[in-house]
Amino acid sequence: MSRLFTLFFIAIVCISNAQSGYQIRLKTENIVADSLFVKEYDVKSKKFLKFLAFKFEKDITIKNKVPLNTGIYVIDADSLILTEFLISDSKNQKFTISILKDDIKIEGSTENSANRAYTKQMFEFNRQQFVLEDEFRQIQQRGLPQYMMQPYVDSLAAKSEKIDAEKKIYQEKIIKENKGLLLASIVQSSLEPPLPPQEYLRDRVKFYSYLAENHFNNFPWEDERLLNTPILHKKFKFFAQQLLQLEAEFSIPIVIKVLNESKKSKKMFYALFDYLEHEFGVQGSPYREELLYITILKNILNTPDVEETRTLRYEYELKLITKNLAGAQATDFNILFSNGDTTTLYNIDAELLMLYFQNPDCPTCGEIMVRNGACYKCMYCGSTSGCS
Repeated sequence: MSRLFTLFFIAIVCISNAQSGYQIRLKTENIVADSLFVKEYDVKSKKFLKFLAFKFEKDITIKNKVPLNTGIYVIDADSLILTEFLISDSKNQKFTISILKDDIKIEGSTENSANRAYTKQMFEFNRQQFVLEDEFRQIQQRGLPQYMMQPYVDSLAAKSEKIDAEKKIYQEKIIKENKGLLLASIVQSSLEPPLPPQEYLRDRVKFYSYLAENHFNNFPWEDERLLNTPILHKKFKFFAQQLLQLEAEFSIPIVIKVLNESKKSKKMFYALFDYLEHEFGVQGSPYREELLYITILKNILNTPDVEETRTLRYEYELKLITKNLAGAQATDFNILFSNGDTTTLYNIDAELLMLYFQNPDCPTCGEIMVRNGACYKCMYCGSTSGCS
């Protein structure tokens, strides 16, 4: 009995070892290079970084007992990108990639074969749309009157809609066939929302509100593997660009809705929050929007189980940013006069009071005051500028 148990244990270990780690064989034709690099997407730097390097060989196998992290990888020959491959889980990390003269073949990985086919088909859809756009430009250059040009335009629009419909059917097919794999989430995240109603094109607020509201339709927030791909950053970037076209009163409810949807995964929620904070909350950002930033701060502070370090930081930021908002009553503070007397803001009795704050060490502040005819007195040397 003990002997049988030992044999059974050894068999289990052998099977486990056989399934662990990665083994990727790369075969190339007509490629001349000095080095091969495998790059992994880094979410912090938002770029692909080298983590494996080898002397170039036309037939090389890279392997390790430790499996690769999930995400998107690229293989470079020197600075030339040869191909990409996907890793969905710790299993199925043994396959062969053949870089042929006019094609790329992948054996041993159904997902990567499907990804290669998907890439080629999407290129074909884009090519077809480009042909239609070129035809439209040619029609415009002919200078036809509107009544003669309209039938051509309608025909091209119908062809374009047909291509888009075929594209969506194909994408949904890929999602269904690769359910549970990273490829399915990548395709799902790239699904385009329906075009906005025609009348929205003449209304900026309605148009950009529609784009922002539908930007994350059916987005797989629960798939944290997307953090290891450039897709998430691109989605966030386009979303922020749409919000920038809207005033805070229109963008705030949209942002709240998307933030709440992203909470299906805490990591994804943090990633979205951090991006919005960088765009709309950082002091030096040209896109800083206080009302929007206050909204996202309140949202994360009302979210259960937020990391303590984040909570302390955002409570402090919210306290600072909500002081002296436009239209609100100014915070009282002490004032020191040049003769040594003191008072407070609230003790000054005046029908109208204008306050100007500056850094006395800032030469630009002094220049602006002089240019505007104001009196500037240096607190250190006592010299004055622009004083009457």
